[in-house]
Amino acid sequence: MPSQIMSRRLPTTNSARRLRFQLMAAEMAERVGARMRERREELGLTQAQVALRIAGKATSDQVSRWERGRHQPQDLAPIAQALEVDPSYFIVPAPDKTSTPDLSKPLDTDQARLVALLESVEGLLKKQNQLLDRQSRILEKIEGATARVDAASRDLASSVAESGKGLRAGTRRQTRAAKAPAPKPSPQA
Repeated sequence: MPSQIMSRRLPTTNSARRLRFQLMAAEMAERVGARMRERREELGLTQAQVALRIAGKATSDQVSRWERGRHQPQDLAPIAQALEVDPSYFIVPAPDKTSTPDLSKPLDTDQARLVALLESVEGLLKKQNQLLDRQSRILEKIEGATARVDAASRDLASSVAESGKGLRAGTRRQTRAAKAPAPKPSPQA
C-alpha cells in the first residue's frame, strides 16, 4: 500500500520547470526560424542556396524545418556565417519597426529649432552689447557732469568764502565807526 500512495503524488516543481523549459525552447526555435527566414529573404536567397552556403551540413529540408520552428539547429555559427550575420541576430527579437521612431526627422527639426534658438540668442546678445555701450556712454556723461558740478561748487564755495571775508571786514569797519565818538561840532558857528 505505501507504494500506491507514493505514485499518486502531485507533479513536482521539477516537472513544472521541465514544461516551462520546453515552452521556452519552442518559442526560441520559432524566433530563430523567423529571424532565419527574414534574413534569407533580405538577401534574396532560397532555402537550397542557404543549405549550400552551410557547406554540406544541412539540406534545404532542414533549413525549411528550422525556419518553421520544427527543429532548432545544433550550431548557429555556420548558419550565421551563411546569412552574413552575427549568431546573436537569431536569438535577439527583431525590432518592432512600427514602434521604432525615425530618429532622423526629429533630429532635423531639433537641429532647426536649435539653430533658430542660437540665432535668437545671438540677436539678444548683440542688443545687450548695444545697451551696455549706451549705458557706458551715459555713465561717462554723468561722471563728467558730476566732475563739473563738483568743480563749480568748489569755485562757488571759495568765492563765497572770499566775499565773506570782505563782508566781515566791511562790517568791522562799520562797527568800529559806530563805536567811535562822534566828531565834536566846531565852535565857529
